[in-house]
Amino acid sequence: MRAVLEEGIRSHGLTNLRAMADRWPMADAPAADVALIAHVGYDIEAIGPFVGAMEATARRLCIAVLMERPPAAVADPFWPIVHGEPRLALPALPEFVELLRARGREPIVTMTERAARHFDERAQLEGFLRRQLWIADGGEKERRFRKALEELAIEGSDGTFSLAGQEASSIGVVTWVPASS
Repeated sequence: MRAVLEEGIRSHGLTNLRAMADRWPMADAPAADVALIAHVGYDIEAIGPFVGAMEATARRLCIAVLMERPPAAVADPFWPIVHGEPRLALPALPEFVELLRARGREPIVTMTERAARHFDERAQLEGFLRRQLWIADGGEKERRFRKALEELAIEGSDGTFSLAGQEASSIGVVTWVPASS
């Protein structure tokens, strides 16, 4: 995500935006007018301190870009087939907004639609799913995965690959005034 942000900064000639290459939260985070996170938070166990550090950095505004369902949800249909149990859903946009409200913030959410995820090559789809399912090479779980992939993977008319029944998802841009303002 940082590489995408850095490319956007370059391509638009922005001079008032800086991408930080450090792990968050940082010990000595610099103050900024705005703090932005994009597609992080789905699997952060200590999300309260994470948001607290974000707010402590921002003087004016905090922004979070999150999907209504975590990006890893693409692999959800495979989880019971491969592991024999339902996958526990990770928190995403709705839970993040509720967290902010529980912290006394008044988030504003602007929604947009995102097309269902497609991959340029079947191998990319397979690799993404394998990482989400934590499958090692060989064994019964891989066999079940490969059988399900044969049934669920589809090639589009444009040559990209996706999963049968996969739906578009919503993305929310959440803005709020940090407590420190």
